[in-house]
Amino acid sequence: MAAKQYDPLGASSRSISQPIVGISPLGIAGITALGVSIFFVPALMGIALAVIGSLFVKHEKLSFGWISVALVFILLLAINLCKSPDGDLQWYLLVHRKFASQSFSDVISSGDWSLRWSEFVYYFSSFVVSRVFDGSYVSLIVLIHSLIYGVYIAALVFMSRAFGLKGGETLLCIIFGMVFAITFTQTTQLVRQYICGSLILLAAVLLLNGRWVVFLVLSIAAVFVHNSAVILLALVLASYSASKAKSWRAGSLVFMFIAGAYVFGYLLSSPQWSFISEVSLVEKNDGEISVAIKLMDGALLFIFLALGRVRDESGRFVLRSRAYRYWRFMYLSYFVFLIAVSGSPLLSLRFYFYIEWFRILPILYLIIAIRKIRMFGVFALSLIVVAVIGWALRVTYGAWDYGGSVDEISVNSLPGWISRISENNHFK
Repeated sequence: MAAKQYDPLGASSRSISQPIVGISPLGIAGITALGVSIFFVPALMGIALAVIGSLFVKHEKLSFGWISVALVFILLLAINLCKSPDGDLQWYLLVHRKFASQSFSDVISSGDWSLRWSEFVYYFSSFVVSRVFDGSYVSLIVLIHSLIYGVYIAALVFMSRAFGLKGGETLLCIIFGMVFAITFTQTTQLVRQYICGSLILLAAVLLLNGRWVVFLVLSIAAVFVHNSAVILLALVLASYSASKAKSWRAGSLVFMFIAGAYVFGYLLSSPQWSFISEVSLVEKNDGEISVAIKLMDGALLFIFLALGRVRDESGRFVLRSRAYRYWRFMYLSYFVFLIAVSGSPLLSLRFYFYIEWFRILPILYLIIAIRKIRMFGVFALSLIVVAVIGWALRVTYGAWDYGGSVDEISVNSLPGWISRISENNHFK
């Protein structure tokens, strides 16, 4: 008998007589009414449609789940298009527009310290898109958004498939990751780091599945998007080796790598060892991560480690597996590395953002641990509410201008959105 293929956002198996989408007539009427009104309040209706998609569709028949994911993707893209080109985004836009009229080599060799041949992959992508769309602001945002979130969604789909999540559970994981785990307001600032993070996460997932060729392609691309990927790549390979080793060898490797991560991080952030990194990078301060965010990430790591201790009635560890050892080693080692580089404000800030790609792990394993309980629906709804509130707070109180608060953005009409995007597209 042929192996049954599992589609994480569709039905794993069904007969022709079964409905493709399990939606009630009331659900269809509600979706139609909301679809008609999307012209007037697009953001609010986009969120409503995504929520309805997850509530009215049966667990095993979640073909409609892709529409929910697409709506969230488009909603985030539209809000990013409304963002004023400030900070790093303004610089990326300037480079993007230069590509429209100058050769790739001329721009890269212009003398700007941020433009390096060793990080050509993103810039070449920007060059190609700029030539096609004449360096427009819209084309830049679509490129950045698609690379970050598109690759991230692919990674979460493969992770969900590997852990045997059902359609609704996969949808929950993806939406939480898109809305909360990744800091939305930074996706158009730390552009190359965020693209790099998504690429490395997808590479790490595929390596665990034995997809070595794709892993190498993605890893090389990540390194040439942002050179800091070398550190993440070393972590992924060490985690893979540790997950395969026998217990005593794995223990030795864990100790050695975590100790090495701490020592390397300390040297990287110490002015006395400036030959490893420029003194300016060690002493420069571009800001800091809030204590609340650090406490949240510490709590998420604690939850992840605690879940590894859960036992069933027979005393067997429920979630212990090679995959869990792989992610635990990677997660814990990187957390230790962050502690080590805390001596340098700039390095601590720039490397800290990579922890965002680990935030989905505690949530994914929590879903696996409690998905059979009766109150799982309440947990899922609570998780989405927390994610949306967190996202709204970041947009409202962040440093970047999206054309108003979340309330103002949500009730803006479609013509209002088009006017805002057009204004940004003609930014000088």
